[in-house]
Amino acid sequence: MKRENQRENGGAFTEKRVLVFGEEDYVALLLVAEKSPRKRAIINLHGPKEHANRMFNAIFPETYVRPHKHENLHTSDTITAVKGVFTALIFNDEGGIVNTIDIYGERVIDIPPNTWHSVIAKVPCVLFEVKGQPKGGYGPESDKTFPTWAPEEGTEESERYLDGLKQEIYESEK
Repeated sequence: MKRENQRENGGAFTEKRVLVFGEEDYVALLLVAEKSPRKRAIINLHGPKEHANRMFNAIFPETYVRPHKHENLHTSDTITAVKGVFTALIFNDEGGIVNTIDIYGERVIDIPPNTWHSVIAKVPCVLFEVKGQPKGGYGPESDKTFPTWAPEEGTEESERYLDGLKQEIYESEK
């Protein structure tokens, strides 16, 4: 990415400064994601001890984002698409889809804590996400809880599961 913004520590911006992102940056992030085995790339805008995670997340229709929930009171997920369109999926405790919401343009979704959710890109997409964190900042061991009904990322089962989710949500759009 061509810019004055300097990143350190695996994509996190560590210096306090004004940052500006636009189309050129989103396209560059999508190119990185396209080459990734996970078909995903993230730019973190927050430091490790901050109370709000802020990130750009580039995903593709074949990206599997394992359903999960954030159990801490301060970890609602607020997400919008700065490029592209994605479908947010909300699940019940048994893994049934209870709601799907297309997010694009000026639409934003706010997902409360303890809500099983995932996203599926309809086209190559860059999401902007903001999520609160407990005192002390982000901790990967306590950030997400994964359900037993959703397969682990990177497995053949997860590919079949993602295909099934797409079929279910796209059938309901007809």
